[in-house]
Amino acid sequence: MNTLVAPIVARLISWAVSIGLLVIPVGGVPQSVEYKSIQNPTAQVLLAEESVRRAGTLNKETEDAALAILRTFLGSITDPDIDRSALTRAIATLPVRGEADDRTAVREKIVPPLTMGVHDYQLFLIPTKDSSVYELAANYAQRNGKQMQSKTGLRYNVKTGELYAGDHRGLFGTKRNINLNDIFFFNEVATWQQRFGFNALYDLASPLLLYDLDCLRIKFPYEGKDWMFQLWKGSYTVVSNGLEIGVYEKPQSRKIGHYDCSDLMLPMEVALYHGEKRMLSHKMEKTWWITAFQPGLKINPKEMTMESKITFDDPKMQKLFVKELRAQGDIVSKIIEKGATVRFAW
Repeated sequence: MNTLVAPIVARLISWAVSIGLLVIPVGGVPQSVEYKSIQNPTAQVLLAEESVRRAGTLNKETEDAALAILRTFLGSITDPDIDRSALTRAIATLPVRGEADDRTAVREKIVPPLTMGVHDYQLFLIPTKDSSVYELAANYAQRNGKQMQSKTGLRYNVKTGELYAGDHRGLFGTKRNINLNDIFFFNEVATWQQRFGFNALYDLASPLLLYDLDCLRIKFPYEGKDWMFQLWKGSYTVVSNGLEIGVYEKPQSRKIGHYDCSDLMLPMEVALYHGEKRMLSHKMEKTWWITAFQPGLKINPKEMTMESKITFDDPKMQKLFVKELRAQGDIVSKIIEKGATVRFAW
């Protein structure tokens, strides 16, 4: 589980910059113009000079899109039934250009230096080697008229709906990315939390961070180590709900209950439900710690159900895990083994 207050600050920053990212430029091109986009893949690629000419100040279509995005992000906190598709629709209408033009690429970030002036800001997509993934880039003009370009290093996966940093640093260096389909943030595999491990004191301190979580610990000895799979679900602060599964280990000679974050990377997949309604679904990821945090007002963790899949690379470890999983009683259900994959609900 997250330690101390840094994760809360990082999450708030993630929300703020992600909202800013999408509001700044939903593309100053009128939607009536035929240009190539994810939504309109058969049209002509918009020329660089044409995209600049059509950008100018924000037109009504761009303002409408920006307002829709703001309403979606902020509205998702108070209205769980809000239409979340506005985010992906906005990206789907951005121009797709075959390649960047010959402007000077001065920054690898989406927000240029505001002190130099920013005019005719035009966000667009550049195809990558993966046909499902696009990189975000932007053209703009400085106050002195100099034409600039910024390749952001951010990637958007059409199939998964994930917006992420290509350098694995997370959006804006936060170590967190966002899934735009279900609007939830998730951690990169390598995070600063790995240095701190886990012990039960973290859970005892979580109410001080305004967390209201249920946790489940699956413990067993294996090959000279004590292993623990810990699951969390519930409210992270009063405006975020989510889940986590972490894999931890410690030498059996260590008598205190402090575990190290494991180097064992296992394919894991999770989904979170509030009653019968699915809140979010995080695709299979090979990691030691899978997470998903969704903006929204506090939900009682007793009303949540986590459905999980974990794929093991060692049949003996899998057997021990399932044995302890079944020992939890009625709180764990739908335990199904299919080959090396274990499915269960909690």
